[in-house]
Amino acid sequence: SQALLLLPSLSNTYPLMESVRVKPGLTTYKDFPKQAAPMVVGGQRCGDLPLWAPSPHLSVAALFALGYQMRRRRNRTRNSCTGAPTKLSGKLVVLALMYFLMMLVLNAYSALLPAIQQDLSGTVSDMARISSGAALSTALAKFSLSWFTDADPKSTIMVSYLVMATGALLISNASGMATVMAGILLIEFFSSSGWPGTVSSLRTANTEQQLIGLQIASMASRVAALIAGPLYGQFFVILGWRGAMHFAALLQRMISSRRMWTVVFAMAFLTATKMTGQTLIAIYLVQMAHRSVLSAEFGVRCSAIFPLGVLASLSILGGCFNRGLPARKIKLVLAAGAISSAAFVALAMQAGEIAISKLQVTWRIFMFILSGLGLGVTYYTPPGLFALRFGAEHAGTVSSFLDGVSYLISALLLGVMSAVSKSCNWGGVWLACAALNSLGTVATVVYLKMIL
Repeated sequence: SQALLLLPSLSNTYPLMESVRVKPGLTTYKDFPKQAAPMVVGGQRCGDLPLWAPSPHLSVAALFALGYQMRRRRNRTRNSCTGAPTKLSGKLVVLALMYFLMMLVLNAYSALLPAIQQDLSGTVSDMARISSGAALSTALAKFSLSWFTDADPKSTIMVSYLVMATGALLISNASGMATVMAGILLIEFFSSSGWPGTVSSLRTANTEQQLIGLQIASMASRVAALIAGPLYGQFFVILGWRGAMHFAALLQRMISSRRMWTVVFAMAFLTATKMTGQTLIAIYLVQMAHRSVLSAEFGVRCSAIFPLGVLASLSILGGCFNRGLPARKIKLVLAAGAISSAAFVALAMQAGEIAISKLQVTWRIFMFILSGLGLGVTYYTPPGLFALRFGAEHAGTVSSFLDGVSYLISALLLGVMSAVSKSCNWGGVWLACAALNSLGTVATVVYLKMIL
């Protein structure tokens, strides 16, 4: 560009000069602010530039364009030292959680190794061989799995979860130290993909997000190591070391199952909807109705209307679900979800109006009962059925895992709901409930097709 000819020294300092373009139509000094002329470039006034400079006013335009480009670049690349702090994204939380669970399983055998040694009559030399083999297995994994973690970190980590579960099962059924060592080598080898996979997953984030991601992932690793001893110690007291290792294998299998995470997110969406219904319905009814129509005392009693709808759903639709064929079960869940979502949408359409008659209040109460009627059977029955099919004798553990993780995710979703309520008022809240309920219903149908 002409700006590149006019400012060769600056073009060496700022490579972005290659993208500078002078706006056409600027022909005189009158087209620029008065304080911009005369200007000095490279120790010379604009009027004294050498003959290769086409005209002085172009240098002024180039400097203005250069300043504009530099300002845009600073705004795009500013970090926490020069701009607002970056928020913790959901991706970083998921990465930290996955790495935490991997490290929790990795530390299972080391926490239980004294009990394993005593029960299987292991010697000190056996322990030395296990330590040496674990270190060698980790070193080999770092070299051999690096390409896979760069090519597809998510798939590599999921496969590693499955193989680690196999290693934990080997240990839980071991009859000698050789089998224990084989299981430990499998666990150590494939757990080595965890940290490189976490690092590789951060490559598309900006610098600040990368630093935060590395920090919370490393902290998650140490937290897992910190709580592994007390956790598996308690399981050892209740189940013995074999039962504790079997639990570690089950945990690893749950983490690596796509069906499990489908159920988790379905429950998270429905849990956020249920929690919103339970906590905000009475507040909404009282706040959006005239005092002569709905008193605060009656509003307190109205807090039972959503659970009433859920109970009706379990009583009426639950029996139909139990007796129906697989295809009928899926259609029932879809119909129930459609009823609940439609009720929330109907509420959102008139959410901003103050109720001035008992008919309006009655209509709103009826819509809330319908929303609970559509939610109940979808929220309770399919997840329990999945836990029974997936967990078998460990169905209680699977059910607890589903509830715990789904409530954690729903807590984040409820935080989003709080922000929605501030910006969009009640209409946005009920539309968000309709969206979450629809997503939860679709995810429920997906995993029901897998288990029916």
